[in-house]
Amino acid sequence: MLDEKCGLILLTGKKQGGKTTVLQRLVERLKREKFKIAGFVAPSVYKGAFLPGFDLVDIQSGRSMKFARRKTAAQAFQFSDQGLEFGRKILESEEARNADLIIIDEFGPLELEGDGWRKDTDLLLENKNCLLLVVREELVEAVKELYSGLSCRVFPAVEQSIENIKRLLEKPGEKRGEGKNLQ
Repeated sequence: MLDEKCGLILLTGKKQGGKTTVLQRLVERLKREKFKIAGFVAPSVYKGAFLPGFDLVDIQSGRSMKFARRKTAAQAFQFSDQGLEFGRKILESEEARNADLIIIDEFGPLELEGDGWRKDTDLLLENKNCLLLVVREELVEAVKELYSGLSCRVFPAVEQSIENIKRLLEKPGEKRGEGKNLQ
């Protein structure tokens, strides 16, 4: 749940600058340490050096779906309705409502215009869920302005941010171990 310690977290970097790679390492670390994580990552799909698109991968189940595609580098990405619905169902799930952290990769121009994951993001924040949004550097100020009433922490997509984000999620007195059963 969203509290003063967690707030809204933005993981940021340049376009195609490794944000999702760092995010995937963060997810692995948090899962190993028994945090409840929900949401999705959007890894790039390459054909040689060409980037034709992105998939969505459910953090909990590992299921994936095509999300955005283009035929040439000059074209804009086309978002699939099925991919958008897949992401919405993940964000609306019971697992998401009960998670220590919900991840949305990524929150961009579409969401700033009120589309994409925007309604789901707003609802999760209203319900005081702890959210991590992946945001391109050039959009950080616009996202901070959009959610100006919330505590917002910004982390660059670098290895050190993994430990810093993990610390935000820890509750005082709580002990978590890497891969240990803490019953």
